[in-house]
Amino acid sequence: LSFGRTIVRASPQGLAGWSNSSDSQSGPSKRENVVRGVMLFFPLLIFLTPNFAFSEEPLMINQITVHPKNPEILYAAARPQGVLKSIDRGKSWAPVRKGLKNTSVYHLIIPSQKPETLYLATFGGGVYKSENGGDSWIDINDGLGDTNIHALVINPSDPKNLYAGTSTGEVFRSLDSGTHWEPFSQGLPLLEGEVIISLLFSQDRTPRLYLGEESLFVRGKTKSGETWDSVGNGLKKEVITTLSFDPEEGGRLYAGTMRDGVFVSVDRGKNWKPVGTFFQKKWIQNIFVDPTKHSRLYVSVLGDGLYKSADRGKTWTKLHQGLPPGDDIMSLAIDPENPDRIYAGTHNNGIFVSSDGGSQW
Repeated sequence: LSFGRTIVRASPQGLAGWSNSSDSQSGPSKRENVVRGVMLFFPLLIFLTPNFAFSEEPLMINQITVHPKNPEILYAAARPQGVLKSIDRGKSWAPVRKGLKNTSVYHLIIPSQKPETLYLATFGGGVYKSENGGDSWIDINDGLGDTNIHALVINPSDPKNLYAGTSTGEVFRSLDSGTHWEPFSQGLPLLEGEVIISLLFSQDRTPRLYLGEESLFVRGKTKSGETWDSVGNGLKKEVITTLSFDPEEGGRLYAGTMRDGVFVSVDRGKNWKPVGTFFQKKWIQNIFVDPTKHSRLYVSVLGDGLYKSADRGKTWTKLHQGLPPGDDIMSLAIDPENPDRIYAGTHNNGIFVSSDGGSQW
């Protein structure tokens, strides 16, 4: 499938790749033709393909999440299989989707204060919630509807507060753990038809909510109250595909873009500069800051695999030994008890694990 100059391939291969861990168009049409096409049409392609058996389906792993209290337990948000769970650090996996009416899922988040509670963002099914570690799910869409949720975050200082970004350019907020939702886009420019895929809460003393689109916005308390403010001096007017926060240096943020690589800010997003020239002209899918050693970064690049930096982006090493060539890395997770143990979720070949910081998979 071709969207602009981006080629999307549906691979017929199944789990054969599993390891032991059983210049797009410019102007307003750029997002619609590229990002929206990739993120909205591909799940339909999967669902319309007949005769899928679970063991034969391509495994697109959109997110891997480690249980905050017990790293033996892992969850994977997979398309179109729903949620997968492991209780043995990824050696074996089982689907946990009882109550899920929609199994095309994007994000899964766990409040650190209540690790048996899970929230799930879906394609066309809104948000789901589990209060028993994924054993059963209920939809929590009062005020939200069965819409496409591409971004879902939780306020680290108040786990009852959830925020969701939709495929129609809207932001919604819940103040009661998802029981009710309300629009939260007032003050933002009209984003109708855009896909909001970048929401991030900074994890410092005064958490701020960041939203990345073709501009960067931040929501925080000011003298006049809570408002959305446009920030991002130095960021080119380019689609922001991912945002990441360095908790060790409270003002340091990273932004990945669709065509201009990686940028860094050291003043909470006010001013930005490129992280070198290594990723120029690259579409950045994810930026991951090692939660145990914050100078260590991982970046996944569309069509170009996974890279690692041990010095906050001054130098980079490509990680590819054992990873499927040509496949994209959609997600990463690190074992908090053993930071050299890394899990990588791929576009077509499921989940891979490294025990040596990414050198071998």
